[in-house]
Amino acid sequence: MDSLVVTPISQAQAKQRMGRAGRTGPGKAYRLYTERAYRDEMLSTNVPEIQRTNLASTVLSLEA
Repeated sequence: MDSLVVTPISQAQAKQRMGRAGRTGPGKAYRLYTERAYRDEMLSTNVPEIQRTNLASTVLSLEA
């Protein structure tokens, strides 16, 4: 059974979101995590979807 798991964003995603603030007009980015959490708890990049997704249903449909 598939489920959604809440996980922190990666450092790369955080940088991308910050870049979007103020892109088309004045704006600010408010980060709701500590510098320590950013440095020690977040991955530098996100895990590719192919490694996060359960491929069982895809494999079974290919076998059929």
